[in-house]
Order: sequence, then C-alpha cells, then structure tokens
Amino acid sequence: MEGLPLLPGYSITDPSKNQFSVPHNFDWKNGYPVAKMASVGIGGQQLDVESVLYHRSPDPVKYDPSLTYGRTKSYVPPIFQPHFLLFANKCLTFKAFFKQSVVESPDEYYRVRIVNIIYFLEDDTITVMEPKVENAGFLQGRLVKRARIPKFGMGEYWHWKDINLGMDMDIYGIVYHICDCDQYTRAWLESQGIELDQPEDMPIDPYSQKRGVINNVQQRVTPNVDEDKLKKFLDYDKRILRFYAVWDRRMEENGSLEKYKIYYYLQDDTMDIYEDQDTGEVRIFDSKAILKKVKIPKAKNTLRKDLVPLVYEPSDDDVLQYYSPCDLVVGKTVFLMGRRFYLYDCDDFTRKYYQKIYRIEQPKIELPQETKKETSYKTIPKYTGFGSHFDSMLSYYHIDPKSGGAVDKMDYIRFLQSGSKRLRYTAEMDYVHPEDKNRQFIIEYRLADANMMIHEIRQRNSGFVGGRFLKHSLVPKPGTNPDNPEYFSPHDFRLDVGLLMMAGSESDGPLSVSVKKRLRRTEPRWTECNAGAIIEVYGHRFRITGVDLAVYRYMEANPEKFTPEMLKEARRHLVREGHLTEDIKDLAEFRKREEIAEPFMNNEPAQHAEHQAPEQYMLPSNEEPAA
Repeated sequence: MEGLPLLPGYSITDPSKNQFSVPHNFDWKNGYPVAKMASVGIGGQQLDVESVLYHRSPDPVKYDPSLTYGRTKSYVPPIFQPHFLLFANKCLTFKAFFKQSVVESPDEYYRVRIVNIIYFLEDDTITVMEPKVENAGFLQGRLVKRARIPKFGMGEYWHWKDINLGMDMDIYGIVYHICDCDQYTRAWLESQGIELDQPEDMPIDPYSQKRGVINNVQQRVTPNVDEDKLKKFLDYDKRILRFYAVWDRRMEENGSLEKYKIYYYLQDDTMDIYEDQDTGEVRIFDSKAILKKVKIPKAKNTLRKDLVPLVYEPSDDDVLQYYSPCDLVVGKTVFLMGRRFYLYDCDDFTRKYYQKIYRIEQPKIELPQETKKETSYKTIPKYTGFGSHFDSMLSYYHIDPKSGGAVDKMDYIRFLQSGSKRLRYTAEMDYVHPEDKNRQFIIEYRLADANMMIHEIRQRNSGFVGGRFLKHSLVPKPGTNPDNPEYFSPHDFRLDVGLLMMAGSESDGPLSVSVKKRLRRTEPRWTECNAGAIIEVYGHRFRITGVDLAVYRYMEANPEKFTPEMLKEARRHLVREGHLTEDIKDLAEFRKREEIAEPFMNNEPAQHAEHQAPEQYMLPSNEEPAA
C-alpha cells in the first residue's frame, strides 16, 4: 500500500470514519483576533504531518541534515509595541531664533535670541528651550512648556510633517525662524520621505559681539613644566655654538659677499650675529654686532594668527617656535630677521657637539673665490663755506648729522693729554688804516682741539670797544685748499724779535750806527724774521709781539715741534720781560751762548748817549739784572 501513488482509484477510504467536523482555529483575545495553528484535521483526525506513521528515523551514521543545510533558526515573531512605547524618549530638535526689541538702551536696539524647538514623537508635544548665555542680563532656559501647540488657531496642532528648515513657526504670538536641525532629526525625517531645505546661518547678536570683543580673554600657551631653566643654565653655561655664515648681497648696488659669525647660546637658546673681520687664522669676537643676544622666531608663519605685529610686539608666549640647534646645519640657508645666511663652517666644539648629541656630521664647505668688482667712489662735494669743514663732512657722511662738538677717537685722546692747556700770545694789528695802529690783541691757542680765540685789549679813548674779537674756532691758513684745509698750529706763532728791534727805526727814533752794526754782526737774522711773524685770520693780519711763560715751557717739553731759533727768540723775549730770572743761573754763560758781548752797552762814547737804544730794547747786564 505504501508504494501506490496518490491517484484516484488507488486510495482506500476508511469506512469506520463517522466524524467530519472542522477544528476551531480563529479566536479573539483582548479585543484582537488571534489565529491558532491547526493541531488536528477534519473530524479530530490526526494530521499526516504530525503522525508518526510516516516518520522514518534516518540513519544517524549515514545522514545528518544539519551538515548539509545548517542549523535552522527558530522564528521569533515581533513583539507588538504601542505608539507611545515605540517612540519613547525620541525627539526632534530644531535650531531657531527670534528677535526681541530693546527700548531705551543706547547700546542695542534689538536682541537676537537663539532657541531650540524640541518635538517629542511619543505624544506630538513641543517645548522651546533657550541655551544659557553668560552675562545675558535676562532669564533663560524653558520659554514654552511642553504641550501640544495649536496651529494658526484653527483647532489643528503642529505635527512633525509640518516643520521644515527656513520656515517661520508661530508659537503663542512669537514667530520663530527655523535655521537648522541636528543630525538625528535630519536622518529621521529623510527616512520618512520628507525633503529638508538648505540650512541657514544663525544671525549674530550685535550687543553680544561687542561684549565679546571687550571681554575677550587672551589665550596663553602653557609652558612646558618639564623644562627646568636653572638646570639647563647649570649644564650649558658658557657653551656656545659658533657658525660661520655669509650674506650674499652681490645682486645689490655695490654689494658683496659679507661674512658673519652666528653664536648660539645653549643656556637660554638665544643667538647673536657679529661681522667677521678676522684677517688671520685665530678667530675672536668682533666688536661690531648687527644683532644682539635675543631669541629668534623660526619663521613668520609660526606666530599666532590672531597677532597683529604692526601694533603689538610679539612676546615669548605669542611665538610658537624658535630656532633650535637642529635648524643650524652647515650647508643650509637660514632666515634670521629677514636676512638669508648661508652656513659654510663651524668651530671644533660645535662639530663635536652635533656628532655626540644629534649624530650629525658638520662638513666644511669651501667658498668660491670672490672676483673683485670695480667699485665706483663718490666724490666729496666742495666746501660751501657755511659752518666749519668738520660740520660739512658730517652732513656728507650721515643723513642725520651728529653734534658739531663730537670728536673722533684720536681727538679724544688728544683731549685727555692736553685738556686744559692753552698757549697765549700778544699781538698787534698789521694796520692799513691809521686808526688801527695802536690796537693790541691776545691770541689764545687751545691745544685740546686746535681752536683759536682772539681778544682785543680795551684801551681808553681808542674808539674801539674791545673784548672778544674771534670766538674759539678752527682757523684755516690762507691759501690752503678749502676742501682739505690746513689749520694754524703752535709752530706758526713765531716771535719776531728782529721786528721788535726795527721798531726803533727812522720813524720811532733811529738806533745808533754802532748798535746797528753790532746787531748785524751778532744777529744776522734780524732782518729775515718777517716770514712767519705775521698771521692772517679771515683777512685780518696780526703781528706776534710776545709770548707767555706757558708757551716757553711747552716749547721746552716738545723741542721736536719747534726750531731752535724759535726757542731762542721766546727765551730772549722772556728774559727781557723778566720772567726767566730764576732760570738764568749764569748770566755770563747765557750772554756767551747768545753771543752778546759784555762791553756792548758800556764802551759807547758819552757823546753818543743821545743815540742809544730806548730802555725797553736794552738787554740786561751783570750789574743790573732783569727784575
């Protein structure tokens, strides 16, 4: 019977079956229709699918269905969840703002208040929350309580399908403009088939922006607490990295390849730059520095972006990165304060330091020999005549001329050697007009700066006021080059004794013939003393008639600057004036040295007494020494 097909004519009915009732499969539970699984067939007959008559136990050794089809998963029907449970704690957040007018305030006319509109999906309620703003001056937080909000007063309520970006939402008389939403809200609405508009930017509250600028706190970079400055100073004190660099300025006018020394101080990471002016192998510190010891920023882009360097000088907290030893490698170009320096060598200590600390070999690069260029020299303009020659040269060498009283290094040494020393001479004017005949002057020469001063001696009923004739100034010699003048020196103020003797000539009472013969034999130079005895100062001619004792002392202390004749003339004049009586120990020896005979004044005949020289021209004798 088992092998027969299930076809009409081949099936056998059971004549003993007398019940043909259909089993109950549908029912109601808690108000919902529930379908039952069929457990029995018609008439309560057991179903074939659950009958054990058709069951054949497979051979567990030969066949295992799970190995072929895998383990079947039991189907778990979804648990029914109501609407309030399905959307519990799920809400949509929209970002909006509204403008509130401000009256009787000089600082603001309106206020922009930013809020969050929160829509609860479980019961379609809405609330409005305002985020807290510091120092706002008004209450913030929940503006609208959670409730269903009526829509336009028509008995309808706001639904999430009615809300979109860029629209105005009226809530109890206040219009909120929706600008944006959060990411969850956007994803949920798009999953429900709602197309959102483009988000808008939130407006800026002008008063909050003004307060933000005033109350902006400058951010500071917290220094590294691990860096111990004292320990670094103790470890690296007096340890300096020295590099040799060049600054190529050959593309500029009259530029050249300038050499410099760059010193990096390990104790505080500072640098300074000196000009390399060494001519030998030994390299030392130079006195001329183009950059003093300071920390150098690595580049401009390392400064903070909010820093304005034109109105604010950057401090250590504003610069984010400075030059370190890792940035200084021979063969590279570094930018220091806007200048490009090419490092071509370093000293032995620097080379050993990099080898030990950084494992970097610092090579030595030979610079190519620089070809000499033909330099064009600027000619010095001619002297204009305004001011002194020294002032004109300062205006040529400097854009802003220095003070006219400035002296160079050699003048300063000269000032220290002879600061208060002055040489004084008496003189008279070599007159052309008769009214200038008896004018007497004192010429003062200052050894510290070679300045001359001329003072006129006051005389009663002379017609001249007297006093200062010329203030202290450098007086050039007449006939010299005005662009490079030669100034008067103590050698030019020669005392003309012969000229004084000629004062007793035909016009002032002639000397006796024997006196003139004697003077020509003993003093053959008395007629040749006119050269150098007259000095010309800005067109005025002066004759030197006398010197003071300080001039003679200066001549004795500096005999190499004067001729022996000048020393003799000054000595002879001071003996006549009675200023060297203590210095003359042997008057006979002095007269012999001066070639003046003893009987010169005593052997003249009495009849020629009226022709003798005046008393002021008489030389002192042994019987009557000079007082």
